Amino acid sequence: MIDHSSDLITIIKSLMAKPSLDETERLSVYEKLFNLYKDNWRHSYSGITRALLQDYPASKTEALLDDLNQAVENLELIKIVSYKKAEEKELTSEDSDVKPYYAYRRNIEKLLDHLNLEIVRIDYSKSLYRKLSAYNNWSKKMSAQLSEQATKVNELIEKVDSFNSEMKDQRNESITILGIFSSIVITFAGAFSLSASIFGNMDKISDARLFLITLFNVLFVVNILDYLFHFIKSIKQENPKYNWKRFFLVNIFLCIFGACVYSYFVHTQKTQITAPDTASETISSKIKTE
Repeated sequence: MIDHSSDLITIIKSLMAKPSLDETERLSVYEKLFNLYKDNWRHSYSGITRALLQDYPASKTEALLDDLNQAVENLELIKIVSYKKAEEKELTSEDSDVKPYYAYRRNIEKLLDHLNLEIVRIDYSKSLYRKLSAYNNWSKKMSAQLSEQATKVNELIEKVDSFNSEMKDQRNESITILGIFSSIVITFAGAFSLSASIFGNMDKISDARLFLITLFNVLFVVNILDYLFHFIKSIKQENPKYNWKRFFLVNIFLCIFGACVYSYFVHTQKTQITAPDTASETISSKIKTE
């Protein structure tokens, strides 16, 4: 049996392209289709669908629906013609002559049913595509909102971490500062206690030793306080440099100053020791002379 699929596709496309068929065109198409189906040939649903989809990509779905509706409208007119022809043959011919016309009418009905099925399928696909597009848009919107919320949550987490870090640093600074001031208080208390002990027994030691002990006490307190203040500064600054030049200059100055004062005290003490001996010798010589 000859395959008339290409001829049928050509006829369907011509029906899709014409807004409305006049009487002559209806009869012409009727005759063409009758010649296709007269040998009990059956059209292929998949072949028609494949041929239509090749000419109408997804972007032209609306145009395909409009053209299919036009083809269905024209085929309805041809079906009416096929009914009339079958009735005329039934009145004028024998049963054997009428059967091909009834078979042809059923084939036209099947072709109409197939085209209507394509319209329903495409319309449903379009509706499903709209729903999917709406869901996709909603999904993108929700994704954007979730992303925005996630960003805000991350910002809050960063703020909380920063706050906790600041609180931890402040707590450490507070503990450190309290410890430093406690050390300062203990240092001053120890220095005052030592000074009180020294000055309480100052009549029992010489002035030179008293000065040396006092100078040592001053050096100790000054260096301790200088290091503690440097440590407080290091809390606010990263890796601050210790001023060793100032440290050595202050200590050298105090040592030189202490050495000079100590030499003065020693010299004064020697003078005070030799002076009474000279006075006693002078008195003894006067007594002998008398």
